[in-house]
Amino acid sequence: MRRTVLILTGLLVLSNLYWFREIRKDKAVADILSTSISDMSQQIYAVDLLTEARKYECSMEGRLLSTDFNILDIHGNNVSLEKLSHTNKLILRYAELDCHVCVEEQIKNLKPYADSIGINNIFIIVSASNPMYLHRFRKMNNIDFSLYNIPPQQKSEIDDIGIPYFFILTSEKRIVSMFIPYKEMPEFTSNYLHNVYKNYFQKTKLTE
Repeated sequence: MRRTVLILTGLLVLSNLYWFREIRKDKAVADILSTSISDMSQQIYAVDLLTEARKYECSMEGRLLSTDFNILDIHGNNVSLEKLSHTNKLILRYAELDCHVCVEEQIKNLKPYADSIGINNIFIIVSASNPMYLHRFRKMNNIDFSLYNIPPQQKSEIDDIGIPYFFILTSEKRIVSMFIPYKEMPEFTSNYLHNVYKNYFQKTKLTE
């Protein structure tokens, strides 16, 4: 009888060990599957973002702005874009109601290029209903770049698309190299700003 109990106890222990190992295996497989699904979801999300961005980029690429298109400086004075862009300018465009964290992230990305691109070659164009917003924003973010306003009620040739974006305004007043930065993909923004500097401003700096 005692021998039978010992055998049954041994079998029970072995059975428990077997199922414990199988459960661990299943958990490992489940963890791998969960990680793969998460990675795939992130990739799909990134593709969706880039596809949406590409639509905007294609719709604005090469757009020629009219010579009489005006914007407001930080003091509310009318300024002709014609007079501001005798050379290539890097523009950050956004609206007051856009994601604040997204905008502040792009301001941080711009600051290291103040010297290499040139502080006078970087503009920030905002759509703000209250002109005082520009003063507050400039002070809060310690901005040295020139800020301009296109009031929401003013018809604009530089679209407000609900998220911040960059573009080059050429000396011919043409929009080129539009780019929508996403905080989820910071390396794309770094590459964009580096290429913008290299393609549009490096030669200018060398000849100055």
